Amino acid sequence: MRGGNRLLIIILAIGLSVWGAPCSGRGFSPRADTLFAQGVRSYKTGEFLAALGNFQKILQELPPNQRSSAAQLMVAKALYKLGEYEQAIQAAQRLLEAYPKSRYSPYAVYLIAGCRFRQWKYIDAVEEYAKVVGGRGDSKLRRRAQEIIDRIVETKLSPSQVEELRRKGLIGAREPEVGPVSPGVAIVGLLCPVSGPDSTFGKDLLDGVKLAFGDGESSSGLSLVVKDTESSAIGAVKAAQKLAEQENLLALVGPVFSLPTVAAAAVANCAKVPLLAPTANQDRLTTIGEYIFQLNTTPRIQAERMAEYAARDLGFKALAVLAPLNARGQQMAEGFVQRIEKLGGKVVAQDWYTTGTTDFGTQLQKVREAGLELLPPDSLESILAMQDTTETLAPVTTIEGFLVVGTPQEIALIAPQIAFWRIETQLLGGGGWNSPKLLQLGREYVQGAIFVGEYFEQNDSPALRRFVDQFRQRYGRNPTKVAAFGYDAAYLILQAWQKGARTREQLRQALDGTWQFQGASGEISFRQRTNQSVFLLTIHKDGIVKIGLLR
Repeated sequence: MRGGNRLLIIILAIGLSVWGAPCSGRGFSPRADTLFAQGVRSYKTGEFLAALGNFQKILQELPPNQRSSAAQLMVAKALYKLGEYEQAIQAAQRLLEAYPKSRYSPYAVYLIAGCRFRQWKYIDAVEEYAKVVGGRGDSKLRRRAQEIIDRIVETKLSPSQVEELRRKGLIGAREPEVGPVSPGVAIVGLLCPVSGPDSTFGKDLLDGVKLAFGDGESSSGLSLVVKDTESSAIGAVKAAQKLAEQENLLALVGPVFSLPTVAAAAVANCAKVPLLAPTANQDRLTTIGEYIFQLNTTPRIQAERMAEYAARDLGFKALAVLAPLNARGQQMAEGFVQRIEKLGGKVVAQDWYTTGTTDFGTQLQKVREAGLELLPPDSLESILAMQDTTETLAPVTTIEGFLVVGTPQEIALIAPQIAFWRIETQLLGGGGWNSPKLLQLGREYVQGAIFVGEYFEQNDSPALRRFVDQFRQRYGRNPTKVAAFGYDAAYLILQAWQKGARTREQLRQALDGTWQFQGASGEISFRQRTNQSVFLLTIHKDGIVKIGLLR
């Protein structure tokens, strides 16, 4: 780094030590917003020194304000980008001291860990990353921290260092085994995040599977063995490899999330071991190979079932789609459009939005214009003439169905704006609609919406009621979706075993024939080893109501 730049950084960093303690209250400063925006722009374009100057002005020249804690984090990040790791650590620690309850605190710890890694202080880095994993940050940040820990353990540390970290409880504990494995007894392996940021989900999965198996080795001659994936793809691969080495392994169940499941599925298929993925919704997961089975429906399948219902049952011909620019949104939009067009309908308007969007006017104007183009010329002229003489928009009724994809919070923003633009249509959706949060946020605007979901806890099926009763009795709490899917995965294996499937190939063939199995999670029907069944739901008054099943 050039001497002039380094001197400027040092001068700016000195400001960290002389900046006074924050006041108990913080005011609002328009100038802080302006400086922060300028700093972010510089940061994004790689002008880290300029960014550092803007963020420091917020801290040094203005009283504590709405941007103070964020600016403190960005000072640390800019210093990190400039290679000034010790100063970056000091800036991050300043945030932790001044704003201990800030939502940016986990990111400050994550940055400190990154600095230690860059300084080749790998043990210190693991200790900091472990704080993130066990902290209150968002799940994605905690998973990233766990994955980095795994890489450090795998590539940077000696066996003695790894053992020392295990003794301190900073990396995953030894995986538990459920039930003794007798010689010659067939094993079902559970790949489960016992440790790491996903351990809560891992406990739900483990409890669901254990409920299906009873206590350890079942009377049928199957034994359950649990291996800890440590909430990471690397951990899932290692656990799957370890189990696959055992000749008496019959099948694998798990893990929970898609990325570790993809990793474990590759190992399982190479070893020709059937793997049942309970909750992963990765698109085309089963194309890894013929030994992979997926119980949870994918966004693409949800969209295809919704399209079939809209075209065949409702008779819709002209439809629109609005989806987020992410993997789930793209899969749902693509699946819906392709299936609608195959069934003779047409998506006359399709648009996208990015995470954080609050004003959907641009997208909805395009949908409205597409609907107007479907009108006969004389009707269109009269509508346009009316809109020239009044501030009220004429309703557009030519778009029969409108698929809106998003989180409950995003849908709650979109639905009232659809009403504002007078697009009078049947709202359609996927799993994001299946949430009580949506009822709270968008109640009057989402009434009558029709959507599909992979799980419906108000389902009145005997299988679900029996599972819920048994789960409550055994564990003293209500089961989750993860527990229900785990229970069904284990039950399918037990059922096949009881019917004579004694080898991996026999089990694979038995599972491949699964159709309309009534499980705790709902109906399971495999086509190309992926579950095709979804609940058809609607919003009625203050609740979500089941219409039926689609497969």
